Amino acid sequence: HSSDANNWKSIYTSAPKGSNSNYVTLDNNPVPGNNYYRLLTTDLDGSQRYSDVKSVSFSSSLLPNVYPNPTSGSITIRHIKTGDVIVLTDITGRQMLKKQANAETQMIDIHLLAQGMYFMSVMRDGVKVMNDKITKL
Repeated sequence: HSSDANNWKSIYTSAPKGSNSNYVTLDNNPVPGNNYYRLLTTDLDGSQRYSDVKSVSFSSSLLPNVYPNPTSGSITIRHIKTGDVIVLTDITGRQMLKKQANAETQMIDIHLLAQGMYFMSVMRDGVKVMNDKITKL
């Protein structure tokens, strides 16, 4: 990852899975504006090659997001606003948590919840700005 396409930092490393494999990761800390990404691949003979650079632009008013997901302990919700209402429900629609945000980042401990699928929503001024599935391990 780079914010200027000159200075790079690693955000993910994976052991090789073999040819024709897919790798997926998320950047949990993109900067507002342009973000640049490239892959560094290492062949079995030790040779390395960078991919083409791809850019993604994020506005400064990013939508809320939740990580890590799946999780066995706590989740963090980023890019929320003070006063947003956070609601966690189980798959039957039963409300497990309702909390008003008091900061732009909120950590919620879900380690006492049973394993399974939950739904996290964030309401801002009566409008749902995020609805995401959470997997509790």
